[in-house]
Amino acid sequence: MTTLMKLVAGLAVVVALAWLLRDLSIAPPDASETVRQVPEVSVAQPVETQPVETQPAEGAELAVDSRLQRIPVTRNSEQAPLTTIEVRVRDDKTGEVVAGASVRFVPPGFAYADIPPEHRDRYSRSTESFLRDFGMCQITNKFGTTRIPIEAASNVVVARKGNLYGTNWPRSGGKILEIAVSGHHTLVVETADELGNAIPHVKVVGQPDWNPLSQWTLGTTDDNGILTYVLKPESDQTQTQLWLQAELLDGAHGREAIDRRAPPRFVRLTLPATGIVRVKITNVGGVALDRQILESLHAELSIVGAAPRAAMFGRPGVLYIRPDAEGHALFENIVFGKTLQLRFPGMILEPKVFPGPSESERVVSIVHAVKPDHPFCVGTLVDPDNQPMVGKQFSVFCRRQGDLLASVGATTDEHGRFLTYLSEVCTGKTAVVFTMGMDMSGVGFDREVRVPVAGALHGRVDLGEVVMPNKK
Repeated sequence: MTTLMKLVAGLAVVVALAWLLRDLSIAPPDASETVRQVPEVSVAQPVETQPVETQPAEGAELAVDSRLQRIPVTRNSEQAPLTTIEVRVRDDKTGEVVAGASVRFVPPGFAYADIPPEHRDRYSRSTESFLRDFGMCQITNKFGTTRIPIEAASNVVVARKGNLYGTNWPRSGGKILEIAVSGHHTLVVETADELGNAIPHVKVVGQPDWNPLSQWTLGTTDDNGILTYVLKPESDQTQTQLWLQAELLDGAHGREAIDRRAPPRFVRLTLPATGIVRVKITNVGGVALDRQILESLHAELSIVGAAPRAAMFGRPGVLYIRPDAEGHALFENIVFGKTLQLRFPGMILEPKVFPGPSESERVVSIVHAVKPDHPFCVGTLVDPDNQPMVGKQFSVFCRRQGDLLASVGATTDEHGRFLTYLSEVCTGKTAVVFTMGMDMSGVGFDREVRVPVAGALHGRVDLGEVVMPNKK
């Protein structure tokens, strides 16, 4: 019995070893070898806030954005294309890898162009702000690496840890996207009135001391009047003094100079009292315009008698706002005591002149009604083979002096159809001109066709199929 029991026990050990060896032949999944699939991203109202660093949990090698779902990483290119790419973050000064760095990137399927047009200035030359509000985030492991969707590598990718900051623009190839980070400075700019009350949605520009005409946009302050901006480290060749200023319709305000060698953490730009102009564009009788037409319009507000670039340190000129689906447009931060003019370029050329906001009337409301016979065109753009021209941009206008001044751009839909307005000067004309593409000199079009209309241009006109000829 003793011998038999020993044989049974030995057999059990052999079976257990065989089972263990079978398990060991299958490698366990590595967290760094996976990434989560990006869901659809809906554009929310951008909110500019001061950057908050995310540190990995103690003992964790990789933190993954909670909005990602796991998908396997395929390494064998013969089986399937790669779905992710490795990102490596290193210190530009020491060359060492940087663990625990935040890597921010654009989710696949989302782009800067998806930001509502009225908010894009807020992110101009402020990539980290854009990615912080609309992007996704991974944390590098102890080897200074993480993985992101390969589609994200075709856009800008940002890495940060503390004051170490760096970017890598669309890659030119290779299996690793490397980001070198160096010491940068995060500057917080506030726009406020003389009482310290925040003034939101103000464009802030930077200007080097040596060239008053050389400016760039840092961004636009958020709902709380705050903008964060990353300053690159000072170099021997860089001018040390940088002017910051708030740019309003009438020019620059609140100019402050900072030393780029030792920049402050906070700058307040003080602005004068301002008001608001509310605009509503409708048909006569208060009926809303066609939504597709409203989407292509821009309301243009300017100061009467102000010549562009008339001020040495400002750029007084024009504000453009696209009306919403109901035809409303809102112009904020208009300095008191200005006489203003409003028009809709390409559609209504004659401006409407009116007094702007004042201390007694901080909000001014303006209604701009379109005449009943204002011409609109609908139709389908086709090529010489009678195939719809899908997603094509074109210009349409009527022949007169200053054609380009009165021209309107439009884009065909997925069936080649279009709906576009014409300039008010086209009312009563008997033909419209379609053009597509500019030549290399920028003075002509590579395609043009004249389309006669039955009767004259009054109100909505159906042009049917418009055959665009081949290039010259």
